[in-house]
Amino acid sequence: MIHSGGCCGRPFVIGGSARQSAVVGRTDWLRGGNCQTDDAPLNAAARAALASAWVSDALMEHPSIASFARFTLELLASGAPAHLVLGAQRAGLDEVANAKACFALASRFAGQGLGPTELATGDLEL
Repeated sequence: MIHSGGCCGRPFVIGGSARQSAVVGRTDWLRGGNCQTDDAPLNAAARAALASAWVSDALMEHPSIASFARFTLELLASGAPAHLVLGAQRAGLDEVANAKACFALASRFAGQGLGPTELATGDLEL
């Protein structure tokens, strides 16, 4: 799924198809590592809706990391100057932070740690 709204990363496309991970229970993708909070004013339906929305955002931010990694390789392959390579690397690190923040919020509202599965890149060509 490619998001056309105002947020949520750059798609990682291979062979014309955007790749995306699924979500599983894990805590290593949480910013701060804690998914516990007191959301007492929220009912279960509201928490579930918020968790679903943040999972959706997280699963769009996560493949952006791969998009910037590929872009970095393309820059290197074309002999780009160091400042462009550095910018691409920094942008990739920003995407890691964005994905971790989204997974942390999803986990908070789900009441359990959530993170990505593997991202299929086996048929990647530059």
